Amino acid sequence: MASGVTQAFSEAQGLRCPICHHVYTAPKILPCGHSYCQNCLHKHIMNNAHEGEQKATFHCLVCGKETSPPIPDIPVDKWAEYYPFNMVLLSVLPSEKTEMAKICESCQYERVMATDASYCTVCKQVFCLTCGKKHRESNETREHVVVGIQDLINDIEQVVSFSVSVTSTEHVGNELEFDATDETKTNLKDRKLETIAHFDANYFHGKAPRYSGITSLPDERIIIVDYENNTCRLYSSSYEHIADYKLTSSPRAVCVMGASRVAVTLPWENKIQFLTVDDSLQPEKNSTKIRQSRGIKGTIKTSIHCDGIAALSRHKLVVSGTMNDGVYWCVVSTDGYEKSPVQVCDSAWYSCLALNNRKTRVYVSYYSPSVVYAYRLQGTLIFKYKHQELDGASGLAVDREDNLYVVGEFSHTVHRVSPDGIPLQVFSAQIPKSPCAICFTSIGDECLLTRVNETKVHKFKLK
Repeated sequence: MASGVTQAFSEAQGLRCPICHHVYTAPKILPCGHSYCQNCLHKHIMNNAHEGEQKATFHCLVCGKETSPPIPDIPVDKWAEYYPFNMVLLSVLPSEKTEMAKICESCQYERVMATDASYCTVCKQVFCLTCGKKHRESNETREHVVVGIQDLINDIEQVVSFSVSVTSTEHVGNELEFDATDETKTNLKDRKLETIAHFDANYFHGKAPRYSGITSLPDERIIIVDYENNTCRLYSSSYEHIADYKLTSSPRAVCVMGASRVAVTLPWENKIQFLTVDDSLQPEKNSTKIRQSRGIKGTIKTSIHCDGIAALSRHKLVVSGTMNDGVYWCVVSTDGYEKSPVQVCDSAWYSCLALNNRKTRVYVSYYSPSVVYAYRLQGTLIFKYKHQELDGASGLAVDREDNLYVVGEFSHTVHRVSPDGIPLQVFSAQIPKSPCAICFTSIGDECLLTRVNETKVHKFKLK
């Protein structure tokens, strides 16, 4: 990104109107998610709206989707006016020939630099550094998702860039779905996945384990959850077993929430268990008056059968799981407050979850059929990823370059996918049969991988 916001916007193709190719002016957003300058959209509608069997429609120039008027029975020349503004774009678009972001809508401070500005996705407002902090800390708004303006700029660029790249291929008409074929494989940029270690996390009793979740602490210690034996296990950085903690039901996934704290999903109880990590694993004690008043003792309940989990901050998590009518994901606070779930699909099955490094994207894998969904944190679908060599999509992880890694349990593969949904590489020869959970260590290029019904944990290095 360029140092100045104006320069960044002038150079960013993803922030230009698809019709006039200039930085957006009064951006209007269509139901399909694509945006146009209001004047450009008006001209496009006037030139292309046509009468169908029952109503007048026009097609989005980016994805080709047939689009109806924003309000029934209004004149065609009013359509562009009545489509909603793209509030995210409005919030980050700079004033002409200046490096200022928009005026802070709380204190009206005019010189809000983009590097300090933040945007509330619930209130649809821009804040300066001071007001943004107050907004996060207020009892009334502390559960709102507030993101940095610069992160929004980066994310919007990636979303629109991906839309452009896909609509230039055979997938015109559905910019959100990338279905890799043999033709795309010739463009894969290969890296080597080299085995550097493995250790045996064996049990001396109990069922054959299913290590369904794995994560690495900042000090390189390893946490594994065993679905079959209701156990969370702690290992040293040199792979020595340190401690076990017996859970109340089968765990599905685990994530780190600091140097000495982890969260474990218990889908059969609709519950998240918090554990403290030192020389052992212990349930977390009540840490706030709110949790004490609600009778929370190291656990919180969720509305969904929580499978996947990732830490959004020290006090917020993102979880995925099933409800009666499908798979969902949602943001949950450690005090037990839950935002409205986002539906991923309408059939209920096992899912995993990961976040990108900036915590602005949510990735959810769906076991069967094998699809990975990418969402903005605000709930907007960015793309779907599926591949003919991906079967049994399960474990997810993100490397330090923000590439996504997807485990295929039945295809015995691990897929490396770019942040815009393009397949970069399919690892197969190096991958053990029936891989399950995956995570990257704090070293960055090293990852850990478990296998279904095997006690061995594999460690790889990307080269």
